Amino acid sequence: MTQLQRTLVASELATCVFGQSWALCKLSESLTKVGKAEIMTSAIDYVNQAELQIRWITHEIETLQNRVLHLQTLLPCE
Repeated sequence: MTQLQRTLVASELATCVFGQSWALCKLSESLTKVGKAEIMTSAIDYVNQAELQIRWITHEIETLQNRVLHLQTLLPCE
């Protein structure tokens, strides 16, 4: 559990440093003892957020691929 908590805290720090969600950034108190339920809830939240980001990135990739295909049809092929 301690290792999972440290990983979650490090993940929160990385998210804040890279500016992905400054408004939602809440740094955990890593020096105090955290309950197992809170650690598991944080882990589930992390997984849910990662899944949302993956879906968003997948959609963005599909959109860009469609734009490239459209532009390729407008340009003469050599």
